[in-house]
Amino acid sequence: MKQWNKQQKKKVHSIRGQFAWIFIGLMIGTILLCLLLNYMFLGRVYMQSKMDVIHDAYETIKQAAESDSYGSDEFARELDDVCRSYNMTVCVMDVNSNMKYVSINGGEETRLLGYVFGFRTFPDNERVIENGDDYVIQRTGQENKEYLEIYGRLNTGISFIMQTPLSSIQESAKIANRFYVLVGCLGAL
Repeated sequence: MKQWNKQQKKKVHSIRGQFAWIFIGLMIGTILLCLLLNYMFLGRVYMQSKMDVIHDAYETIKQAAESDSYGSDEFARELDDVCRSYNMTVCVMDVNSNMKYVSINGGEETRLLGYVFGFRTFPDNERVIENGDDYVIQRTGQENKEYLEIYGRLNTGISFIMQTPLSSIQESAKIANRFYVLVGCLGAL
């Protein structure tokens, strides 16, 4: 009888231990999977998100130029909202080289003038990502300070440049990965 109780206690303890190890293994596996997915895909998803924002801002400028409302207060408010929400700098110039809009967080007037008049002397490392009919999207800057930039001249003669920083994604991914590891270690304990 005593022997049977000891065997029963061992089985109960053994099953509890197995469930604990299964749970710990699943948690560690889930965290490793999250780290791997974060490492492999976060940059691409982030870049696509930034590209979507730039395309939307480009469409806003294009529609305003076609309707000749790029000098209006409504156009300025709409671009101000975009600049605030997505940390962008925007500069729009008319056919006569008059600045029609410069974002509230500054603009890249000198870069725009350099692109329009062909006297670019920027030491940036530029990689073209997309060539449109009337725009170019590229990555510019150095390793520690990179930007996604779009510039061009519309059929109406309106020239524009927009920039948004890219450097924050690497830092965000590192912070997220550290957080996953910390939560995983605390959860396993």
